[in-house]
Amino acid sequence: MNLINSLIIVFCCCVVTVKGQTKGEFVVKGVIDTVPNSEYIFMYSDKDQLVYDTLKLDDKSEFVLRGKISEPSRLFVYINGVPRPTDVYHLWIEPDKTILFHGRSGERRALFNYRVQNSEIQRRFEEYKALMEDFRPGMPLAIEDSIERKFIEENLDSYYVLHLLWARMSRDSNDYDFVDHIMAEVPRNLRDTWLGRNIIKKSQIRIGSFFPNIPQEDKDGNIVKIADINARYLLVDFWASWCVPCRMENPFLKEAYKKYQKRGFEILGVSFDFHRDKWLEAIAKDGLIWSQVSDLKGFEGYLGKELFIRGIPDNFLLDSDGRIVARGLRGKELASLLEKLLD
Repeated sequence: MNLINSLIIVFCCCVVTVKGQTKGEFVVKGVIDTVPNSEYIFMYSDKDQLVYDTLKLDDKSEFVLRGKISEPSRLFVYINGVPRPTDVYHLWIEPDKTILFHGRSGERRALFNYRVQNSEIQRRFEEYKALMEDFRPGMPLAIEDSIERKFIEENLDSYYVLHLLWARMSRDSNDYDFVDHIMAEVPRNLRDTWLGRNIIKKSQIRIGSFFPNIPQEDKDGNIVKIADINARYLLVDFWASWCVPCRMENPFLKEAYKKYQKRGFEILGVSFDFHRDKWLEAIAKDGLIWSQVSDLKGFEGYLGKELFIRGIPDNFLLDSDGRIVARGLRGKELASLLEKLLD
């Protein structure tokens, strides 16, 4: 199946259960104003697993999509059979629910180019999008943020709030106090979802918290633990041989290591590589003389998933107790901070 570096489409549904539906099953019954028998690609996730499905419309341009999920998920819909698969609709799906969907053609630029029935979560989503659309042109970020915060605080009973919180955490690691406040207020059933538990878990990875002491295998086959590294300050650096921005950071790391290593500074490189030979080649070519570990699973490696790292380069600076002092230091920022800390 050829797809998907395109956009993502969001639907929200909170719907009636249909006779014959099995537990955890969602059903989307829809019609799209387009040529009959057109083919579409549907993408959604069950927890952290992506699922793809391809369906053809029938002679009346209707379709029925079925699948199983453990909690609400975004559904992304694409036109298939084109050079660059094009997103056309965005909605949500929920387990044990059926929604009725009507997709309109020729309105891709409209805020809502579709209609969904039997969905309370979709209603919340549409309220939020319409609210932000009204204020977005030229809106100062502080005002936009306050509008979103107010919406979250007024919709604590909705799963859509978890989606907004996760998005806030992904773009602003300094917003965790607000996230903590909201997660303490949402109902228990939302906190106990997979997304709710991961929000709570991710919120604990912040400045001042302890970095997880997760064992990893180094390039020589030895097991390395954070707690076993004797340093006043340790930089845990996430990189990969295929990551050009990561490789561009290495000269700055080498400079800092040369200057501060004797004063108690160490580095642990954690690679998101897939191929051992390319990993080792990059280490040698860039002249990286500090410890290097990798499970060669890319972003799906244990440490990357535990820390919710979805982009590199990234790094954490830890003190001698293993607490996070700083994150995401780039260029000369590391040396500048070390000069103050190791003074």
